Amino acid sequence: MMQENLGLVTVRQVAEGVFKHVLVANTIIESCYVSNRTSEIGYIFPLYTYSSADKNEMFKDASSNGKTPNIKQEIFDMLTQYYGTTPTPEEIFYYIYAVLYSNVYCTKYAEFLKYDFPRIPFSEGYNDFKKLAEYGEKLVNLHLLKNIQPANVIVVGQSSKNEIKITQVKRENGVVHINNEQHIDGISEEVWNYYIGGYQVLDKWLKSRKGRIIEGQEFEIFQKIVKAIEETISVQKKVDSTFTNINNWLDFKVIRKISEFSNRGNK
Repeated sequence: MMQENLGLVTVRQVAEGVFKHVLVANTIIESCYVSNRTSEIGYIFPLYTYSSADKNEMFKDASSNGKTPNIKQEIFDMLTQYYGTTPTPEEIFYYIYAVLYSNVYCTKYAEFLKYDFPRIPFSEGYNDFKKLAEYGEKLVNLHLLKNIQPANVIVVGQSSKNEIKITQVKRENGVVHINNEQHIDGISEEVWNYYIGGYQVLDKWLKSRKGRIIEGQEFEIFQKIVKAIEETISVQKKVDSTFTNINNWLDFKVIRKISEFSNRGNK
């Protein structure tokens, strides 16, 4: 993850609740990226690996290193056999990401997801695979905040210094109070209560900045996160609809755990 890459981050077991423990990364992360529970330590599975003649040259330009998909050849061979065309590494990555963001999938296999890495079913038809991959790409871009406009979220009330300072985080009567004079308006209850792994996303973001003054550019990031969650919920509904309407899945023997897709996963 020192060079241009995507990484699928998930956990091996879920301590509480339904599986929501997956996120994308494009840089180095810490093990608590999706949860701070000791039993829910994060694993990252990079899409690509890079090789260098000199392993000490880890900051070397990516174009001069060998870039190899971190997906076993047998996966490409298997999907090519069934689909009649070879999916790209990105398409496989996006497809997996969409599946793991399907509420239908996560609810149906909740018990299995508590005790081991997720297993990925593949649709029998290439068109369904392609559609889910497209949804997965949208989710990846949303979660990396790529090309996203800020949500219409505003701070109501002004402090004496006309600044935004987080001294408390409490949602009440449909607004989020951040200090005695100001509150944030424009966040729906569904968006506010959205979780990824062990974190309630917006609550976590604000509380981690408690005691700080938030400037305009940083608050814009918060607005983009709100928008990303709004659109994620919308895309998830489309993923669920597609997932539910798939009548035929490839034989059980082609189902693979996340850890079995890649040549390398990092804890």
